[in-house]
Amino acid sequence: MNYACNMNLLPGASFEQKLACAAAAGFSHINDSATGAAGERLMSERGFSEYLSIFKASGLKMDWLHAPFVMVRPDSSNAEERAVAVACQKMYVERAAELGAATLVIHPFFEHLDEKHSVEEAYACVSACCREIALHGKKKGVAVALENMPYKEHHELVVKCLDEVPELGFCLDTGHAEIAKNWDMWLDKYIPRICALHIHDNDGEGDLHYYPGEGKIDWRAFSRRLKAGGFAGTWSLEILRSRMDDAKPEEIFRKAFDRLDKVVKENI
Repeated sequence: MNYACNMNLLPGASFEQKLACAAAAGFSHINDSATGAAGERLMSERGFSEYLSIFKASGLKMDWLHAPFVMVRPDSSNAEERAVAVACQKMYVERAAELGAATLVIHPFFEHLDEKHSVEEAYACVSACCREIALHGKKKGVAVALENMPYKEHHELVVKCLDEVPELGFCLDTGHAEIAKNWDMWLDKYIPRICALHIHDNDGEGDLHYYPGEGKIDWRAFSRRLKAGGFAGTWSLEILRSRMDDAKPEEIFRKAFDRLDKVVKENI
């Protein structure tokens, strides 16, 4: 069983320190996001070369890389902007491939659709962009996964893209599903498409990214349903907040591992 922890869990710690803490806690994999300090490194050739060297020296593997959240929009009414959006995502596909990541996770768009388009036109543009990115991922040996979001108009779009683009994988974000109260929408149909997980907890309203067990998600039900659906991938955290702010970095990672282990073993 493979467990992964996200590298933005401790914003103030160095990449080297977080890797060491993850390995010491028992994680076999990590995941990272192309935002903040990591995003700056991943953008430049020199920065990426340094990042890749540090990562390889850790002995850990990478489960997923998250593409930037905010960028030129694939739902744009401007064809040039859409082309730039696709080119950016393709670059991150290639970064993911060099890191040996199994998956690149992308968002369908950010918050609201381009109002210059009808909903149908915007959806068609996003779907077409996703197809091009996913096909590029297939060439590079990286699955491209579309993530469920907490916003209503995203639900329909993610379903449309998954149904229209068979090359796309699915990233199940537990916190987003809890906020939207639409677990059945994803678990009834898309468990076979899951190639990445974002495991974190919340209060049912805010996207808090707590440790499992610090919010309202029924983790036993989640774990049992995922296993019953045949999921056999990496169990991967996306925690951003902790109630252990004064704890040492190694203690935070050990707690993360323990909480994830309890989710998998249906003991939480």
